[in-house]
Amino acid sequence: MGRIALIFGGSDPSNLTVTVLEELLSIDQSYNVDVIFGAHFEHIDSISRVLANHRDKRDSVNLFRNAENVAELMYNADLVIASPGLSTFEGLSVGTPVIIMPQNNVQKEIYRAYLPMLEKGQVGKLAQSRMPSFKQLSD
Repeated sequence: MGRIALIFGGSDPSNLTVTVLEELLSIDQSYNVDVIFGAHFEHIDSISRVLANHRDKRDSVNLFRNAENVAELMYNADLVIASPGLSTFEGLSVGTPVIIMPQNNVQKEIYRAYLPMLEKGQVGKLAQSRMPSFKQLSD
C-alpha cells in the first residue's frame, strides 16, 4: 500500500484528520498521505504540529483544502480512510477500498455491519495489512 487518502468531512468536528495523520506518521512503514479537508476545518495548526514532529516524513504528506478533484485523489489512492458519509461512497464508486472512522457513536452503530472500521488508536493495524487496491486486483 503506497498512497492513503484521509477525508473526514468539511469540518471534521472530532479532529480525526490529525489523530489518523499522527498515527500513520508514527508507523515504521512509510506511506504517501493525501489529507483532504474543507473550508470549515479548524485544525490546521494541529496538522502543522504533527508535521513538525515528523519532519522526516513531511514530504510524503500532501494537504488539499477545498479540493475540486476529490474523486481523482481517491482514485489515485490505494486506500481511503474516511468518516461515514458521501466521501465513503465516493471512494467506493471510484474503486478504492475504504475504511471508515466514525465521528460519533451514531455513525459507529449505523455503519458497523456494512464497512470495515477503525477506531482511534487502531491505525497501526495498517502496517500489518497487505490489502491490495481494487485497481491492482483488476490488472
